[in-house]
Amino acid sequence: MSILDQLDAYRALLDRKEQLAEAVKENNRAIEAARDALADSMVSEETVQIVRELRGMCADELPEYVLPVGYKFIDKLPLTPVGKVDYLTLEAQVTPQDY
Repeated sequence: MSILDQLDAYRALLDRKEQLAEAVKENNRAIEAARDALADSMVSEETVQIVRELRGMCADELPEYVLPVGYKFIDKLPLTPVGKVDYLTLEAQVTPQDY
């Protein structure tokens, strides 16, 4: 196999990897859109609007890799007997299934 043949093979491989990477990105966008559509159908329009606003504010201020993947609304923050936020109780209220 000549050097040119090897280069062509590598180029074809890189093209295929780029196509796969784009397909994965498109698939992730489709999954996110489907998840949003499902969530929209399960909650009130007011909640949907609040979540959209939260996502927009977070996207404006945070890098993409730290954006929240989900939100859970609670009536009030759990407090300790001295009036501070009870983080252990709060953590127990938010489970991985909520995302």
